[in-house]
Amino acid sequence: MNDAHILLPREVSALVHHVELNRAGWWDKTLNRLVLAAVWLESKNPDASEICRAMHKTFGLTVSKERLASIIASLKAEDYLVEISDGVYRIPDKARSEFDREIADAENAETKAREHFVSLVTQSCPALDASQVWKAFEQKFLIPMVRDIGANTYRLIAGEAQTFHVTHAESFLAAFAQEHQSSLNAILANFLDPKIAEVRDYITRMLHAHFCVEASGLSGAVLEKLKITTATPLRFRLFVDTNFLFSLLGLHENPSNTSARELKDLLATLRTNPQVDLYITPRTITEAKGAIGAAKAQVSGVPRTGNFTELALRTGISGMCVRFFDERRQRNGMLTANDWFDPYLEDFVPLARAAGVELYNENLDAYGTRQDVVDDIHLVMEYEKKHFPENRRKSYEKVAHDVILWHFVKDRRPPYVESPVEAQEWILTVDFRLIGFDQHKLNASGSNVPLCLHPSALIPLLQFWVPRTQEFEEAILGGLRLPFLFQEFDVQAERLSLVIINRLGRFQGSEHIPEETLINVVMNDGLRSRMKEGQPEEEEIQLVRDALVEQMLLEAQAEKARVAELTAVLENRSNALEETREDRDAKAAEIKELQNRLSEEEVKLRTADKRLSRLTDEQSKLASAVALLTYLGLLVLLVCVSGIAGWWAGRALPDLSDILGSYGVSVVSGLSVFLLTHLLLEWFVRQYPTMTRLWPFRQVRRFRKWLWFLAVTLLLGVAASLIATNILNRQHAPPSGVRSTPSTLLRICALQTAVGDQR
Repeated sequence: MNDAHILLPREVSALVHHVELNRAGWWDKTLNRLVLAAVWLESKNPDASEICRAMHKTFGLTVSKERLASIIASLKAEDYLVEISDGVYRIPDKARSEFDREIADAENAETKAREHFVSLVTQSCPALDASQVWKAFEQKFLIPMVRDIGANTYRLIAGEAQTFHVTHAESFLAAFAQEHQSSLNAILANFLDPKIAEVRDYITRMLHAHFCVEASGLSGAVLEKLKITTATPLRFRLFVDTNFLFSLLGLHENPSNTSARELKDLLATLRTNPQVDLYITPRTITEAKGAIGAAKAQVSGVPRTGNFTELALRTGISGMCVRFFDERRQRNGMLTANDWFDPYLEDFVPLARAAGVELYNENLDAYGTRQDVVDDIHLVMEYEKKHFPENRRKSYEKVAHDVILWHFVKDRRPPYVESPVEAQEWILTVDFRLIGFDQHKLNASGSNVPLCLHPSALIPLLQFWVPRTQEFEEAILGGLRLPFLFQEFDVQAERLSLVIINRLGRFQGSEHIPEETLINVVMNDGLRSRMKEGQPEEEEIQLVRDALVEQMLLEAQAEKARVAELTAVLENRSNALEETREDRDAKAAEIKELQNRLSEEEVKLRTADKRLSRLTDEQSKLASAVALLTYLGLLVLLVCVSGIAGWWAGRALPDLSDILGSYGVSVVSGLSVFLLTHLLLEWFVRQYPTMTRLWPFRQVRRFRKWLWFLAVTLLLGVAASLIATNILNRQHAPPSGVRSTPSTLLRICALQTAVGDQR
C-alpha cells in the first residue's frame, strides 16, 4: 500500500518543492491571491494599511508597503481590484462573481469528498461517529500525507502509485479501538481510489494549497536541518557601494530607497546563522564625502524661501539635492545646508555604523598599481567614452573606486565558488554599470555566481533563510481552508507537479547518497535561483554587456598571445627550477655540515661541563678543608684564651676562691669566656656558609645552650654562697680590728662549735 522506500527525507523533498515553486513564480501568484482574500474578508473597502493589518492578522504574513503597492498595481492592471477613492480598494463585481463561483466550487468539492467518506464509515463502522472520523482523517492522515509527499500526491490521484508512508495510516488508526482498525484501513484504500472524481478533485485542491505554503518559505525545522548540514555557519559579508549607502542613510531620493528599507527590515529578522554583515571601505567613505560635499556646494546658494525651494525641486537636480529640498520644505525653510550635510561630513563613520554598516579599515591603495586593475580601469573608461555623453560619464576617480573595490572583494573569495553559500563576499550596489562590469568579468571567467548584487536580487537570496510562519501554514491547510487558495488543479499546476516529481526522481532510489549531499546539491540550485530571481534588467546593463562582448573578442585574441607568453615563462621557470634544485642540494649539504659541526660543539660543551663540574667539586672540597682548619685553629685559640682567663680569675678573685675554691672560679670564668667568644665567632662567620656547614661548628652550636645552662647554674651557686656569707657576717660580727674575711668567719664558727661541745 505504500512505497516508503523511495521517499526522500522530508527536508530534501521540502527543499525541492520550494526551489521549483519559486522558479515557477508560484509565490508571487500566491501573494496576489492573499491580497485579494484580505480585501474580500474585510467588512468594508480597505486601504493599503488595512490590507497589511489583515494580511498579518489572518495569515501571519508581514508585507512591506512597497511590495504591497506593487501587488496592488498588478491586480489593478488585471482588473481584479479598483481604486474607488484615494488609496481605498474593492473587488469589482465581475471579479467578485468569479470568486463567488470559485468559493462555491471549493466548498462543493469538500462537501462531496466528506459525504463519500462518511458513507464508507457508515457502511463499514456504523458504531463510530462518522463526522468525528472525518475530522481525524483530515487532521491525522490527509493533511500530513499531502505535506510530507507533496507533488507525489499527484501520482496517487493519477493512479500511478500510493506513495503515502505507513506512519500516515498508523497515526490515524491509533485514534480508534483495535476492533475498528482493520475496517478503517480498508476505508482508506477505498477512499483514495483515483477513479472517484470528487475525491480526486478534493485532494488536488489540497495539493494546490500545499504548493502555496511551500512557495512561501521553508519551515523552521527544515532550515535548522540545512544549517546543521552546512559544515560552517553561513556568513555573508556585503561591501556596500556609495549609492546604496546613501539609500540606507536616507540621503537621496532614488528608486533603490525602497529596496534598501526592505533589505534593512529583512536583516533585522536574521540572527546568527546566516550572519549578514555590511561593511564600507575607507575609499568608499572618501568617495561618499566627496559626493556629499559637492551636493552641499550645489544647494548652499539657494535662498530658504518656499518659492525657491519649489523651483529647485522642479529643476533637474541630483537625488541628494532633492532629498535636502524636500526636507527643507517639510521644515518650512528652517534648514540650512550646514545643518543637513555637515554631520555626514564630520561624523560619517558613526552615522554609517548606526545604520548597520561597519568600517572595514584596510588600505586599498596598493590595488591602484596592479596591472590587472589598471587594465580594467582603462577598459571601463573606454566604455564610458563610447556609450555615454560627457555629462553622464563617470570620472576616473569613480571608475577607479569601483574597479578597485571589485578586485578587492574578488581576492577575498575562494578560488572556486560553486554556490552563493560558498561565495560569502559580495558587493551590494545599485549602480547598473558596475553590475554590468561584473557580468562581463563573469562571462570571461565562466563563473555563474556574480560578485555584485542589486538589493532586489539580494532580498530573495536572504529570504531563503527566513522560515515561514506557523500561523500561515495553519491558515492555509488548517481550519480556515481559504477558498481563494483551495483552487482547482489547473494545467499549470499539473505540469509543475510533474516537474517536481521528475526533480525528486533524480535522487529517489539512491539510498546510498548521504542526505547532506542531497541537501547541498538542491540548496545550491535553490540559492542560485533565488539570487537570479527579480534581478533588475535595464537598458544600461544591456548596453554594458553589448560593449563588453566586443571587448571580450579582443581579449580572446590577446589571450592567445598571453598563452604563448605564459608558455615561455613556464619554460624559463622550469630551467630556474633546475637551478633551484642545485641550490637546494647545496644548501642541504651546507645544513648537514653545520649540523655535524653543531654536534661536535655540543660534545665539546658537554666535556667542558664535566670538567667544570669536577673543578667546582675540587674547589668546594678545598674550601671546606680550609674552613675546617681555620675553625679548628680558632676553636683551639678560644679554648686557650678561656683557660688562661680561668687561671687568672682563680688568682685574681681570692674572696670568691674562698667560697668556690680556686678551681671552681677558674671553671666558671673559663666557661663564660668560651661561650661569649664563640658567640662572637658565630656572629662574625655568619656570612661564610662553608664554615657554618662544618660538622664541628654545628655540634658546638648545638651544645651551646647546655653550656649556658651549666654556666648559669654555677653563677647562681656563687650568688647563693655570697648571700649566705652576708647573712653569717651579720650574725657573727668579728672583734673590732679583726678583718672579717670569709675564712676568718669560718674559723670563728668552728671555734664556737668546739667550745659548745666541751660545755
